[in-house]
Amino acid sequence: MVKIEALRKTGTTIPPSLFSALNTQFQSVFQYLPQSPNDRLTYEQCRITTQRLSTTYTYDDFSTFYNQCYTPLLDIINTINSQSTVRADIVVTPAAGSAPHNVTLDARGSTDPSQDTIPNENFYRYFSDVDGIQKTLGI
Repeated sequence: MVKIEALRKTGTTIPPSLFSALNTQFQSVFQYLPQSPNDRLTYEQCRITTQRLSTTYTYDDFSTFYNQCYTPLLDIINTINSQSTVRADIVVTPAAGSAPHNVTLDARGSTDPSQDTIPNENFYRYFSDVDGIQKTLGI
């Protein structure tokens, strides 16, 4: 969507293939987003509009895409970002000791406001070292 918006703002013709690719991405992603009736309406509008624009493109069609898909979809994403952020609660055991110091990290107290179960493979565990550089512990 960013590339489409950038092309439009620079007055560059948007190739229909970008809308086709976006439609394909929508097909796989929308099932994981909130499913209220208004949200589902937005997703369907996005699917229909990007499918139509994948074969032909006019400025009026883009206006429909922008008003009935792009803007409402950004609203949904903003809601997700503000209401569905996992809050980490990590206990370190033991909390102090001499270097080298092995610890166990327990994040079972973490919460997810959406109450959805999040698969372990969707978590990234990392820490910041003494220089402030983030190091990945695992995924």
